[in-house]
Amino acid sequence: MNQIPGVSTATGEIKLLGDNRISVLIDGKPSSLSGRDLTNYLQQIQASNIESINVFTIPPSNYDANGSGVIDIITKKKKDAGYTVSLNSGIATHDKQNASATLNFNTIELTSYLKFSYDHYNERYKEEESYNIKNSSLERYDYKFKYDDQPWNTYLVDGGLNYSINPLNNIGLKFTASKYDGSYLSEGRTDYFSEGGSLSRSELQNQYRNVDINSKSINLNYRKPYKKPGKDLTLEANYYNGNRNENNDIIFDNQGSADSSIFQYNNTRTNVYYLKGDYRNPLSKTLNLQLGFKSGMADIDNKNDVGSNIGLDSIQYSEFVNAIYSSLRIINNKFSYNIGLRLEHTHSKLDAPNQPKILRNYLNAFPNLNIIYTYSQASSYSLSATRRIVRPKYNQLNPFIDKTNVTTYEAGNPYLSPYFSYNFELSYNYQKNKHSFYTSLGTRLYRNIIDKITSPYGNSSTIFINTPQNLNNSSYNYLTAYYKNTISAKVDASLNLSGYNITYGSSDLIQVDPKSIYTLNGAFNLNFNFFKNTYSQLTFNFQTPQTTPQGKANSYYYGDFTIGKSFLKNALYVNIILNDVLNTNKNKFSYIDPNFTKTGYFKVESQILWLSVSYSFGKSFKSRATRFNPERDIRNSIIK
Repeated sequence: MNQIPGVSTATGEIKLLGDNRISVLIDGKPSSLSGRDLTNYLQQIQASNIESINVFTIPPSNYDANGSGVIDIITKKKKDAGYTVSLNSGIATHDKQNASATLNFNTIELTSYLKFSYDHYNERYKEEESYNIKNSSLERYDYKFKYDDQPWNTYLVDGGLNYSINPLNNIGLKFTASKYDGSYLSEGRTDYFSEGGSLSRSELQNQYRNVDINSKSINLNYRKPYKKPGKDLTLEANYYNGNRNENNDIIFDNQGSADSSIFQYNNTRTNVYYLKGDYRNPLSKTLNLQLGFKSGMADIDNKNDVGSNIGLDSIQYSEFVNAIYSSLRIINNKFSYNIGLRLEHTHSKLDAPNQPKILRNYLNAFPNLNIIYTYSQASSYSLSATRRIVRPKYNQLNPFIDKTNVTTYEAGNPYLSPYFSYNFELSYNYQKNKHSFYTSLGTRLYRNIIDKITSPYGNSSTIFINTPQNLNNSSYNYLTAYYKNTISAKVDASLNLSGYNITYGSSDLIQVDPKSIYTLNGAFNLNFNFFKNTYSQLTFNFQTPQTTPQGKANSYYYGDFTIGKSFLKNALYVNIILNDVLNTNKNKFSYIDPNFTKTGYFKVESQILWLSVSYSFGKSFKSRATRFNPERDIRNSIIK
């Protein structure tokens, strides 16, 4: 992923040009995972099983208008008649193992797969924060937090099939069921210092946590290719159900004073439904029309208990988004024009005890324009513009207070409004012989952007709370450059650089004016294959400081090394990965406010060594494949 222009996974989540407000799709379908869970899932997909990765900093109209960008990961599909069985197993330092088995079975009319996987990892991380308090009897306090033991188990069943009723009618089914469970102990310590720097008191915290997450999804789809080449109709229905249970029990040892504790229970049930249809019709050799619709609903029920029913008991949230879109592509000599318009109507309702219902109902238009000029066979220019929306996520709306970090609480804001961006980009692409070069220059203008604000919690001088708020207007300017050189048949190198600048407008919620910082994010990849059936890759990633509404995220750098070798005519593959070799991938930050100064870092213990082995075997139905060829049969049917 880090070889893709503008994409980074350094801090455990996928970002595009430093922004995590993106949509990640797998084979065109939204992923139910996010954050570190999504990153861990993608790490299990072998690079050899990925057909392509499509990145849209300015997405076309056939994609949802929500989010700052789109990353669509297209996996390879085995089409040859026959069957294959793939067995994979891996082991890593710090108590990590996984195993999976995948069966692909294809006939002339049917393509299908079924996958079982198990993943166990014992993630350890450290977190440290230091608060300098102003206008308080305390000078500062230091918080140190460490997960010594965090075993997670993941069970996944994934399958799908596509069946050709006849050459012009195809139906498909995809299903997924997963279970995540974890139970672990963490230790924390807070030291309080009075004026003059002397230690006033210390507080120890032992946290016992249990998490259980279950989810399942099913997708039904139908595709009708017409006899006219390029003309087709697709229909899709999708259902997702998720259930998350979490218990937290924090016990305090106040070093001689009376002990106390916090118990927190949270249950979230999620149901997501959508219907989608797409129609493509090439009206002529130079004119292509695409139409589509999508109707979706999300229904979330959340129950929370902190101590003796402190706060809210339960919340119901529902969101309906209905959309239609049209897109027209015009080809005129060396110019190609893509003109699109997407209309989305959103209706949402948040219902919580002891407060009025919060209803939102709005209709928005999202135009899209893309002009491509093909200068030569090797180079082209592109100019793009669009309007996008970022709707608040449910966890940003949920007003329950999460107290699992005893010095900094987390809470949502049910009164958040969606915000909009106006995006413009100019890009250049060059590919010839051994050289590939891509660069883009763009800007985004945000209106009422959503971001977290840290402030004192109530009247406390030792507890702060992070709450998302709608801020005033901001701008985001970026320049990306990607260059790849195939030095020889055995060596190639690539350099991926992204420079961007975020400027936040003034706001009553921000007590300081953050200085605008020019951030540089980059990755260097060296791939070499000096020995037969052997592949090696050396990767170096870095980022300079990035501005935030109240401060900055500090710089980081890290390096990875991978070596793999195939045996038995590529049936057996052994892969060794050294992650974060220098143990430097640390997420550091600082906040500056008239009331306090906060610094700290978050560091996941590196998986220094990761060994994986995969073995595949199978049988092809060559005789049947010779007699029956789906692509040939469809083509003959079209000709007739």
